Amino acid sequence: IDEAVVNLTAIPLATIDELGTIKRVNRALLMEFGYRMDELLEQNIKCLTPPEILVHHDRYLADYKRTGIKKVIGFARRVRARRKNGSTFPVEITVNEVVDVDKNNTYIGFIRNLTEELALEQSFLVNNTCLEISTTPMIAISHMGRIISFSAAAERVWGYKREEVEDKNIKILMPDHIAIRHDGYLGNYRKTGVKKIIDSVSHQEAKDSRGRHFPVEISIKEVKKDGQNSKFVGYIRDTTLDD
Repeated sequence: IDEAVVNLTAIPLATIDELGTIKRVNRALLMEFGYRMDELLEQNIKCLTPPEILVHHDRYLADYKRTGIKKVIGFARRVRARRKNGSTFPVEITVNEVVDVDKNNTYIGFIRNLTEELALEQSFLVNNTCLEISTTPMIAISHMGRIISFSAAAERVWGYKREEVEDKNIKILMPDHIAIRHDGYLGNYRKTGVKKIIDSVSHQEAKDSRGRHFPVEISIKEVKKDGQNSKFVGYIRDTTLDD
């Protein structure tokens, strides 16, 4: 692999020989693990693994060399890795095999830090649990008005199943005289950044799956993440029974 290409790769990468000796690493790996280049080259790859894993590593290589059966090579697997300071973190490792003209085997490992991804997964599970038990209808839409989340309470109020509305325009939950203006509201906000409904409470009219119109109170919040389009979360209360 060309050295320039290796160092342009944002994912940590290491190549090892048949004995597990590190022959090459890229800058992304050095930054992730906190080593200098000279501290890793010609060392066993086990220095990047915690004690509970390193005891098995040499056996994996020996078994593959003896049997030719790929248990790790060619597959992505989740394990823990160890930095120079001793701290460990979750990673996904993908190992590929390269055989040169002299029949020597080299193994290329791509190591992806899963810390943020797993935190997001956990947050997603918690949020979904909260959505399912909440009695307040909650609907989330994309910056283009497509429904991306529809809580159990929203299902009860509107009479739709989640799969019936997800990826559809939020306008299907509104009477025609409101729906016809909704895309314009979103377009104007994307263009001007002026909030007329977002971060406030408004009283509107909704339309359920049977076509029945009913009054609602809506609170809309904008969710922004770096480099991503905004999403909008609406908390809705059916005000039919209000005095």
